Amino acid sequence: MKAVQSRREVDTLALRNAITLLLVEVCDTSASVYGMVFNPNSPIYLFTIDRLVDKFTRGINLKESKDAVKSILPQGLGVAEQTSRLDTFGLDARAAVRLERMRQEGKSDREILQERNRSIVLRGNIISTTETNRIVNQSLIALWRDNAENELVAKARRRRQVEYRGTTRRRVMNQPHKTWMTRRDDKVCKYCDPLDGITARLDAEFDTRYGVFDSPPIHPNCRCFMVLG
Repeated sequence: MKAVQSRREVDTLALRNAITLLLVEVCDTSASVYGMVFNPNSPIYLFTIDRLVDKFTRGINLKESKDAVKSILPQGLGVAEQTSRLDTFGLDARAAVRLERMRQEGKSDREILQERNRSIVLRGNIISTTETNRIVNQSLIALWRDNAENELVAKARRRRQVEYRGTTRRRVMNQPHKTWMTRRDDKVCKYCDPLDGITARLDAEFDTRYGVFDSPPIHPNCRCFMVLG
């Protein structure tokens, strides 16, 4: 991703610009569809962008990855060697541990570098897909919340009738609310399937069996989305 400048840095300005462009596109298009008002200077959008930048940055440089490697490092390493081995930027804990195991097994630097690059590309693709979905959903929440007091929201709710699959779902009535949706195809996973159709107020989180979430995604490569009402 272009926002990642090197193995150790995230270009937060480029990241912020990318997130802002996607948020504006989503909100501008959705505002037209729902008949709402999109004011990009509203504080709620700036807050949403700040939160998404922070979420992405923390996801790239996971403390868990560094801690996982630290727990299996051999004793007696010099400071420089230990620092080098704890360079887990862009790696999840599983990949970071796998690379350290390769070092301890005597694999060549070339093999380790190839595996590292492969892991970073793979995780980068997952992060790109997952975080794009997160940005889209969080942008929609910001738009809906910004228009929550607007009669246009009520009209949009009445237009958006969601058909359920004959299952009783918890509904939030008489107030603007968001509905969690799956793609309803054969690719829907066992984690997302039970969430299809659950609702929450716009200012509340979804209460799921896995914890509380403001919006999808719930796991890497999650394809879930939301509708209003």
